[in-house]
Amino acid sequence: MTKMCNINKNLLLDLYFQEISGKEEQKARKHMEQCSKCREYLLTLEQTNQSLHQWQDQSPLPHTLDLIMEKIPEAPPKPASVNLARAAAPFIKIVVSILAVLVVLVFLHNQVTHFSFWETLREWWFVKLFGSFGVTAVLFFLLGTFITLAFSPVLILESQSRKYKYYFS
Repeated sequence: MTKMCNINKNLLLDLYFQEISGKEEQKARKHMEQCSKCREYLLTLEQTNQSLHQWQDQSPLPHTLDLIMEKIPEAPPKPASVNLARAAAPFIKIVVSILAVLVVLVFLHNQVTHFSFWETLREWWFVKLFGSFGVTAVLFFLLGTFITLAFSPVLILESQSRKYKYYFS
């Protein structure tokens, strides 16, 4: 296997199609004086371009589509079938998730109402408005929000790190 040179092949394409600046053209022509592989590559480009220009467009016969369609057997349409287990799976997952959150809320409600400061909180307008279970739910969702916000700078910095960017050379 012969060793390929390290010149960018796009530079040779630009040279061939005359889309190159003067400085880069000088660099490419100087390289081609010494590199037989690049001269061969440019010659291949020229031959390919000539072949493409000699190509004759051909039109299909007038009734080609009808001939093809005759050979395709007509199958009766299949009745639509629904896999109920697969169709219901997302709804079941949602219901299970809601039930899991409710179970956690009931557990937390029982724990929060046993704290000594709960008697003082019971007199607050917020607790009177939402009730003890509502306050527990609000605390649960606020805690989840704060935890999410605590992780967001880390996630933003991680997503902007170099290991997740793609470089094309």
